[in-house]
Amino acid sequence: MNLSNSPTTLTASTMPPWYRWALRGLVALVWLATLWFVLGHSYCLYDDAYIYFRFVENLYSGCPLAYNCADGPVEGFTSPLFFALLSVGRLFTQDLESVSQLLGALFIGLAMNVAVLVAASRRFGEVGGGPVQRLLRAVAVALLLGVDHFFLLHSVIGLETGLAALWGALILWSCTAEKQPLLRTLAIAGIFVRPEFILFIFALPLFVQDARKVRYWVPFVVAGALTLTLRMLLFGDILPNTFWAKSGGTADHARLGLIYILDALKDYPVALLAPCAFFLSRGRRMVGYFLAVALLWTLFFLRSGGDFFAYGRMFVPLVPPLTVLAAVGLFAALGRIPVKWHRWSVAGPLVALGLLLIPAVRAAVDHAIPEQHGMARVGRWTQVGKYLGKVHPGATVAVTPVGAIGYFSGARILDLVGLVDKTVAKEGGRIPDLSSKGKIGHERVHTEYILSQQPDIIVIDSWKNEEWGRGDQVFTQFYGEWQLIDAIQSGRAPYRPYIPQVGPDLHWFMFMRVEDDPKQEGR
Repeated sequence: MNLSNSPTTLTASTMPPWYRWALRGLVALVWLATLWFVLGHSYCLYDDAYIYFRFVENLYSGCPLAYNCADGPVEGFTSPLFFALLSVGRLFTQDLESVSQLLGALFIGLAMNVAVLVAASRRFGEVGGGPVQRLLRAVAVALLLGVDHFFLLHSVIGLETGLAALWGALILWSCTAEKQPLLRTLAIAGIFVRPEFILFIFALPLFVQDARKVRYWVPFVVAGALTLTLRMLLFGDILPNTFWAKSGGTADHARLGLIYILDALKDYPVALLAPCAFFLSRGRRMVGYFLAVALLWTLFFLRSGGDFFAYGRMFVPLVPPLTVLAAVGLFAALGRIPVKWHRWSVAGPLVALGLLLIPAVRAAVDHAIPEQHGMARVGRWTQVGKYLGKVHPGATVAVTPVGAIGYFSGARILDLVGLVDKTVAKEGGRIPDLSSKGKIGHERVHTEYILSQQPDIIVIDSWKNEEWGRGDQVFTQFYGEWQLIDAIQSGRAPYRPYIPQVGPDLHWFMFMRVEDDPKQEGR
């Protein structure tokens, strides 16, 4: 097999019956925790989930892989594998929101259970690792993940994060289970889960001895060539459009990225204990492999700036494997303490479990998310999209939050920040102010191009619960929208204010081309 420092295995038949039943009970409790959270927080979808949904619907309508059928293909989504799974779900139902909830719950539940089972494995070769200690490690991992709402939230947001967390756990399992072909397959397929998983390929020489031979890389070269060829054929580009839209690389990105790293470690502090896994008696190359990938993965935030969303979404794929390494490492570290007290072999694991309970209790208290079903902002954008689809069918709409508005309106969308628009992503300029993480991912602007497309309606992310007065000020956090407002106010663009009531107690600020006569509610 040529996996470095391969530990010995333990068959299920050698485990005590009570251990097997206890482990099965723990797995059942993990699934129960997942179900309980989902029942109390279902359909809290992020706006980007609706970008996936629109691509899926367009595919089923006979369009190419495009956000606007008329504008040609564009890879405006992060995870091709998650897109494929949603497309399979679309074979059975048009309710892609529910499909995303089922997939999210399945992936997060599986990610936690894989992590629990890996923590319970004897293959780590820890010091003094009997059945009791292995079960306590599994309990610690189950608690650290199963009570943390920040982690569980990714079961209901409708994005690929749960799938990525599962993939990270599976890669760890393939390493501990001495399954080199599976590791190679997971590493290759990982780039279709999230682009960052390519790091698990680059770091393979740190773990797999065969990776130092040229022939080992033949499958990777073939897979890479096929991927690039397929991308060129489908999208005319070798990189996803989101890579160009989220440019990164400035001092502001580095500053925000550092803040993002610190926030992620504050949310998941157990990850800092992962280097304790070097205390394991075997498998240290595997530990070094994962920690090297985690370090490079995290340092990339200094270039990208992190993420607009809270709860460390970009860091979450590393959470299950790092939690496992932290748990088994802490148990091993305490087992190596040269205490002459003959009862330390019993007390040591209990001390390790007690130490790991501290961050688990803290997460259960500080990370608790009240019961809710839906994100308020996404709910408002949904109403805007439904209004536009009903009152202005076939319109061309310029907007920044393109997800729910684009999905529910069915309009031709002009993406002000270029996530699903090649021209804005590649040819647009970078906003001058990148002072807060709220602007990460919304960094491109191309006002001249947007106006040249003559959108029928420009949606400004500004609303009120009551009718707007003449002296009311427009408020928006998006630079591209301010640029359009400036062009309109200076007379460079023929638009007039249009403020329809898009839903109960929801009045939205928009602009409409002056030559259009909407004959609709608004002004």
